[in-house]
Amino acid sequence: MSLRRLSAGSCGLLLVAASASCSDGSGPTLEPDTFSVTLGGARAESLSGAPNASVIFTEASGALFAVRMIDQKGPVLHVLVVQCPGSTPPAPATYPLTPGADCQAGYSRFGPGASPGSTESEQADVTEGALTVTRASGDELEGAFHFSGSLLKDGAVTGALTARGSFRAPIGP
Repeated sequence: MSLRRLSAGSCGLLLVAASASCSDGSGPTLEPDTFSVTLGGARAESLSGAPNASVIFTEASGALFAVRMIDQKGPVLHVLVVQCPGSTPPAPATYPLTPGADCQAGYSRFGPGASPGSTESEQADVTEGALTVTRASGDELEGAFHFSGSLLKDGAVTGALTARGSFRAPIGP
C-alpha cells in the first residue's frame, strides 16, 4: 500500500515542534506531543515535530487509527504515517509493517518543482518493518517504529529508504 493512499485524508494538520529521543527505551522518553525520525538511504534526514493520533476514515479501508507526523522545512513538507485498522488506538504490542499486514506505514515528501509553481513529490512503498506501541492511554499514544522500502519519484525507484523513529502523540478527535 502506498502512502499516496494512506495520506489522502491526513494532510489537514500541520503542527511543528522539536525533540530528541532513544526509541529502544534505553534513553530519555520523548516529551509530550513530539516525534523524532531518522531517514537513511536515498533520503538521509532527521525529522521532528508534533504528531497527531486519531481515527481517519477511507472508502477503501473504513476506520483506521493513524499517527501522522509532519515536518515542514521551508517549502518542503515531509509526511510519515503509521496506521492500524479500527477506531481505537492499537494496544501495547509489536505490529508488523509489511505489505498485506493489518498495520501500514508510509513516507511522502513534497516540495517545489523545477518549474515555477510546480510541485515535486516522492513517496516510499514500505516493504518491511515494525510498529511497537509502548503505551496507549485515553489521551496519548506512545511508541516506536522502523521500516524500509523503495523511494519513488515520478513512479520510478530512486533508491532504498529506511526510517526509524518514535512518537508521543496526543489522541485527538
